[in-house]
Amino acid sequence: MQYKVLKNIPNHVKQQDEITLKLWPEFMLHNPVSNSNWHKLFEIFPEYQFSLESNGEIIGATNCLPYFWDKPFEDLPERGWDWVFEKGINDKIKGIKANILNGLQIAVNKDYQGKGISSIILKEMISVARDNDFKYITILVRPSLKSKYPLIPIDNYLKWKREDGLPYDP
Repeated sequence: MQYKVLKNIPNHVKQQDEITLKLWPEFMLHNPVSNSNWHKLFEIFPEYQFSLESNGEIIGATNCLPYFWDKPFEDLPERGWDWVFEKGINDKIKGIKANILNGLQIAVNKDYQGKGISSIILKEMISVARDNDFKYITILVRPSLKSKYPLIPIDNYLKWKREDGLPYDP
């Protein structure tokens, strides 16, 4: 597939919103950390926000930010996404040199899902990390179907398996 990587373009936030607002469940759109900081990604980390375009259409997007971490990954705080979002911004404000690139989201246009776009985006993220001398990439994932089972505790939901033994949630 032929595609172009778009960075630092006018209306980038708007273009990405058109994809992500269609993908995320409603509850994800009311996160206080995200709502108070999302615009900062494009202001202080524009080089880590990019989209993929194919035939004049945005087919996928990602939002990343760098942060510093020098402990084992298993010691990362359980606040996950909120923590890394705030950590990356605070590190930048304090002048702390980052060593890790974190992917806050990979969003694929619904018309292009199941076509390997997320793998292409991940490869581009790896390239961005290498170009900026980051040693690692972290991506915090959420169970994509969990919102359909709001009454099931997350710890129980994560144990669900399909008939073939793989995790229930893709």
